[in-house]
Amino acid sequence: MQQDTYAKSSNSTSSVPFLQAKVRNCMFMFLPAAYGKLFLEFKDYCGQSLRLLKSMYGMTYSGKCWFQELSKWLIEQGFVQSSTTPSFFWKIYQDGLVNKLLDYIDDLLYFCESEATLKIFKDSLVSRFNIEFLGQAHRYLLARITQSTDFCITLEQLCYCKSVLNHYLKKTGMKHNNKHHYIPLHYDFVPSIEDCAATDEESKKIQEGYNIDFASCIGDLICLAYTHPDIIYMVAKFLKFT
Repeated sequence: MQQDTYAKSSNSTSSVPFLQAKVRNCMFMFLPAAYGKLFLEFKDYCGQSLRLLKSMYGMTYSGKCWFQELSKWLIEQGFVQSSTTPSFFWKIYQDGLVNKLLDYIDDLLYFCESEATLKIFKDSLVSRFNIEFLGQAHRYLLARITQSTDFCITLEQLCYCKSVLNHYLKKTGMKHNNKHHYIPLHYDFVPSIEDCAATDEESKKIQEGYNIDFASCIGDLICLAYTHPDIIYMVAKFLKFT
């Protein structure tokens, strides 16, 4: 039986995931002395520089620190990290069962064919991190997950796809075109410096003319590409070009 489980690394407060990660460089913060009058239990820490030992929300590298902490632990547990998709991990057990895990910031999606194996993994996860288990996954990263009775799993982003199309097509004022394109971008397309706007002012004028922010549009397409492999080439090209 295929088990799909969704775990979110959080507790009663949203800051728990990042607070569990060590800061891997030397970083200091300063609490104003006035805070000591408001929070008497922290009076000795106010009015002086303090070195951060754990990451926190608002830090530039807090997400990276948390991912490093999680991935280091997973590898120690025998998981293998993908070289092409670093957020994807898998572990093959002695009986041949495979536990696969996908991480996005503090959201984990993992699955295995054995409930007993899943329980062992969940127990080890709880012993290391403060984790909230949310049960069988129905949605993940703007995608809807459908699990059939024959254990087939389907990912679809129909609602998100429509919202992206409506958002940008309405902005640009372009008319709807029902013409089918087999590929969104020819494979021999190689962008160069000649395709760029010569100045920032010219780039801004082009974007204002189409009433579209190119970087934001490509960002939205990145989220759509993982269930639409037909646009991955195009998105990767324009992402690098942007």
